[in-house]
Amino acid sequence: MKRFMLLTALVCLTITAQTFTGRPARLDKTFDFDAQLIPTSATTITNADTWIELVTLTNETSSDVTCTIQDRQSPARALIGPAIPLKAKQHWIQEYKAYRKMKGGITWSCSSVNAVTGYIVGRQQ
Repeated sequence: MKRFMLLTALVCLTITAQTFTGRPARLDKTFDFDAQLIPTSATTITNADTWIELVTLTNETSSDVTCTIQDRQSPARALIGPAIPLKAKQHWIQEYKAYRKMKGGITWSCSSVNAVTGYIVGRQQ
């Protein structure tokens, strides 16, 4: 009986811990979206739940721009929002040590064409 109660307690603690972290125990697949220019229209870069580790944005122009990175749930939620302002020639880095879940995938866009190079690293199941 003591073994059963101990096992039950361990199972409950495990379930509680997984719920508390907000991410699955295993995120086996690395999501590494190569650096590329971000378009002006919202573009999907993945359709799967993604836990973001790192985002970098580099404004290649001499003008200010804004960028939007959102998940694909309904209604969509911005990663940082409603938009990320980038000054001319600015390099922006955001790291999430405990990950940031983007439910349903990720879309992104910027206010100016051929202005911002973006790069995202994360994990997927």
